[in-house]
Amino acid sequence: KKKYTLLMVDPDAPSRQKPSRAYWRHWLLVDIKGEALQRGDVSGVELSAYTRPTPPQGTGLHRYQFLVFEQPEGQSLSLSPQESSL
Repeated sequence: KKKYTLLMVDPDAPSRQKPSRAYWRHWLLVDIKGEALQRGDVSGVELSAYTRPTPPQGTGLHRYQFLVFEQPEGQSLSLSPQESSL
């Protein structure tokens, strides 16, 4: 019955020394069903298509974080026009 949101970000964009674009969004899925998530199935509505990590050469190691949030019941999630363009 519960639904979840999955977000993948790079907190070190473009580098750990100068993270001016910290928490760069690599992937955003919403409406993942709880029972599916328990099985490891992250099928949902894709608000941001997956983009593979491609850190600029010479920027050192990057961390990639997967965050999972329980969605508020009965609410539809979407990106603003500005967020959709990023």
